[in-house]
Amino acid sequence: MPSGRRDFDVLVAGAGTSGSACALFLARNGFRVALVENRSLEKAGARWVNGVPDWMIESAGIALPVPPESRGRARAFILADFEGNNRLRIAPSPVRQIYVPLLVKRLHDLCRDHDVKLFGHFFAGKLRLMAGRPIELEGRVRQTSRAARSINLRARLFVDASGLAGALRRQVPLLAKSCPPPPPNHLCSAAQQVCRVADTNGAQVFLEQNRLEPGEVLARLGVAGGFSTASIYLAEDLSEVELLTGSIGDGRHPDGPHMMAELKRKQRWIGNIIYGGAGLIPLRRPYDRLVAPGFALVGDSACQVFPAHGSGTGSGLLAARALADAVGGQKDPGALDALWHYQAAWQRGFGATCASYDVFRRFSQALNGPRISQLLSSGLVTTAFWRAGLEQVLPRISFQDMSTAFKGLAKNPSLAILLPCLAAMGATRSLYGVYPRSFDPRLLAGWERVASWLFRRTPEKT
Repeated sequence: MPSGRRDFDVLVAGAGTSGSACALFLARNGFRVALVENRSLEKAGARWVNGVPDWMIESAGIALPVPPESRGRARAFILADFEGNNRLRIAPSPVRQIYVPLLVKRLHDLCRDHDVKLFGHFFAGKLRLMAGRPIELEGRVRQTSRAARSINLRARLFVDASGLAGALRRQVPLLAKSCPPPPPNHLCSAAQQVCRVADTNGAQVFLEQNRLEPGEVLARLGVAGGFSTASIYLAEDLSEVELLTGSIGDGRHPDGPHMMAELKRKQRWIGNIIYGGAGLIPLRRPYDRLVAPGFALVGDSACQVFPAHGSGTGSGLLAARALADAVGGQKDPGALDALWHYQAAWQRGFGATCASYDVFRRFSQALNGPRISQLLSSGLVTTAFWRAGLEQVLPRISFQDMSTAFKGLAKNPSLAILLPCLAAMGATRSLYGVYPRSFDPRLLAGWERVASWLFRRTPEKT
């Protein structure tokens, strides 16, 4: 077992999807990389199925998954109001269902192939700094249930991919100040399960009652407040069912696990769980600052999550790719100039998309059930808009879409409340397009002031 002190070029904390991908990409660039995880490596990362568009996996430079890691894609994705009456059908589903633990295992295997040193059961201690820059992480590696050995890991770049808690971020003064934990109203409490179908006849009755075919997703919106969903996806052979529940984790709404229990109580045909998990997901736009000298944030620790529905797998892969590309070929991967290229590339690229959809998320979070029904039935928010949200891209609105939207607005003038939201989405995209390309404290401070002002003005009440 490791002991004493070890030297690396890069240390990545957190061996989930984003951390493992980051370690792999950096190792491919020739750096000596350590990847540490406080759980066992077999239990690192999310324990559920996540829908990810193929373009995100391919852009990260990872081979598309195959079964059983890939669970395919639904024949259709159907959005409905909380009563299931007003519906919008997107066919086929633009996302691939991925069993994240197998993706993480694949990344770990690739890391080992590229000589990344993996440490499971690593308990991070003090992050030592010199002139404000991290130089060494104190830790302990558990050997047995009663024994652990101390180990200090030195590196020129430390990457926090530890998730929402930001285990290392809190110890870097610049980022601890700039990246406060998201408040409860900007968190999603989610639960996801894959279960057996215990009663095939009951499952068929469910399909008939909801006008569904096997292999189609039914996602009800607004079941527990504005930003909430409960979705059911029956396999085409009716052997398994995927369930997803989520709501704002502010304590005023039922949380994801309670919603899951209620969903299964109502659908008695759903059998025992095969696998699944639950957790809190940050929904706010990515932090304005993602780097400091010798330090970078990736994944949930950077709030690099798609806010419209809380998916973070794809964005974590893209962030890992962007960081590795920015510091590749550098003698010092922790040099601020190199890290700033990562920060600017992210904010101007996918970060802009995330921030724009955060405007819509804040708007939708304040909607009640009847208002969501109106929105779905009006056509004001078009199928192209909803599809773009699933694909995690900015929508391209055609003339026909605009015509449909105006007709919907004419029928439901009260939905004009959406127009300031759409305008703010456009303004946000423009603002992120001028994120400072190089380190300039005055430019960055000015950009942050405008971003703060814009998001304070984002409509959150209807």
